[in-house]
Amino acid sequence: MMRGFGEVGNGDQAVRWFKERLKVYPLATGPREGTVTNASGKGANTLPPEDGSAFTMLNEIIQYEPSELFNKEQLGRLATLGIEKGKPFNPDNRMKRIFDQAAKQGVAMSRAILYASREPEINYWPDRHWEKMFVRNTEFLRNGSRDIDARTLWHYQAIVVSPNLLSTIPGRGTSYLTAFRDKDGAYLDGAKRYRLRVPAKPPVKRFWAVTAYDPMSRSLLDSGGNITVGSLGKPEVNPDGSVDIYFGPKAPKGKEKNWIKTVPEKGFFVVFRFYGPLEGYIQKTWVLNDFEPF
Repeated sequence: MMRGFGEVGNGDQAVRWFKERLKVYPLATGPREGTVTNASGKGANTLPPEDGSAFTMLNEIIQYEPSELFNKEQLGRLATLGIEKGKPFNPDNRMKRIFDQAAKQGVAMSRAILYASREPEINYWPDRHWEKMFVRNTEFLRNGSRDIDARTLWHYQAIVVSPNLLSTIPGRGTSYLTAFRDKDGAYLDGAKRYRLRVPAKPPVKRFWAVTAYDPMSRSLLDSGGNITVGSLGKPEVNPDGSVDIYFGPKAPKGKEKNWIKTVPEKGFFVVFRFYGPLEGYIQKTWVLNDFEPF
């Protein structure tokens, strides 16, 4: 699944762009004509299971994929659970209960790491509630060792890793920040109304965008309305150059273009994306405001 935006375009325009440039095929058979489908507006569940059936899925992956795809540590850990290529995976009732409890406990731990981080360096600006998606680097290294919690922080809410996702070169790559709380430290509530004021001259070479997500699925918020406001959409701009973005179940009168619709029955969080971040972001001289209830 590919996402089209910016120079690529949207909808059928993006489909044509990828159809002309993207080729996916098995190396064993060589190039072949692919099928490209416009998935705009179509629902899709891409989430892995969060109960014991996750281990059944792991076994299916091990049986299907070549063993070279996994390192010896991964294969060894799975083997202790009875998951080995070419062998049946038949856990008894006792093991099924253990797998189910382990999966659910792992999900709870991941949510705590993401939504209630104890990482001292988690805030991008010390006096704001905007949090880093990568705590230190995209290799999840700290003092020469693998930081497991930092890896979980990223991978429970995202998938692909690239050095370009943590840009330190002005105008190159991207940088992402998340916000789970308002200016008072309270979690964002879909039943309430908020204003996010984006200061004038956001330091980006290409464009910026803020998008709402569902905390349970970590997927796009299914609110039945607009969930993204960004510079490409040409939002209304204040006389001083700032942009006010509004969040809530209903749009403030006359602010529909700058409004993101939320769901009253659930919370939400947002990702603020900087495409081609410039010195003001990298050096932290430009500061993004917190969510303000109103």
